[in-house]
Amino acid sequence: MHKLGVIGKLIGFWIIVMFLPLYLLLLTAYEATKFDEKDIISKGIPLYWRVLMLFFLFAIMACVAPFVYILALPVLLTYGIIIYARSIWAFLSKI
Repeated sequence: MHKLGVIGKLIGFWIIVMFLPLYLLLLTAYEATKFDEKDIISKGIPLYWRVLMLFFLFAIMACVAPFVYILALPVLLTYGIIIYARSIWAFLSKI
């Protein structure tokens, strides 16, 4: 019975560890598509933190499960670059 509890905890841990970054990535991508140029500065700050957290989580996952996250890393980098470029452009256009 003790082994089943340990296996259950490991499975729960892997579900959280493997799917939380992917969920955050999909949420970030969804919010990036809803961005309006006028709202980028007011709504952009939580998105920046989410992208930074994704980079941190993907760095951890690259150590834990590189075979899974090596494929998703280019997607993360692309969305991060798009989000930062759009927000910088909106900020510079308001000056």
